[in-house]
Amino acid sequence: FSSAKKIAELESKLRQSMETVGRVETLRATLADAYKMNETLQNKIDDLKTKNAKMLAEKSAARAKEIESVTSPQASFSKKTSSESSSGNEHKLEKLKQEYRRLRKEVAAAVLSKDQAKLKQERAEKERDNLMKTNVRLLKQGSEKDDMNAKSLSTILHLKQR
Repeated sequence: FSSAKKIAELESKLRQSMETVGRVETLRATLADAYKMNETLQNKIDDLKTKNAKMLAEKSAARAKEIESVTSPQASFSKKTSSESSSGNEHKLEKLKQEYRRLRKEVAAAVLSKDQAKLKQERAEKERDNLMKTNVRLLKQGSEKDDMNAKSLSTILHLKQR
């Protein structure tokens, strides 16, 4: 009797161990898949970082070129007028510089205003989408209530006729 009991216990422990081994094997396979997926995603992130850096460099170069093209006529004009050194030309140069600064500020303000308007538009579109979803849901609920009321009224009238 004791021997049969021990055999049953050992068989039970063996089954549990085999189940555990099966779970461990499954876990190892899942872990291997996760490592592969992680490596793939890391490669994609690296590619995206590279593309982002390239785009930022191109954008920066384009801005630098744009600024250079805007400031270079002013610099060459400045050199010409400094050699002439007449007070009338210096006065005109100062006025042009002031107007340039003022226009740059206006452009910066316009760009900022445009960005703010774009954000405001995006928020309004999101709010509109949410309101449309709510409206559809409420219309559906109203329709369902109307159907329920019509069925209830029909049932009441039917019961009154009996």
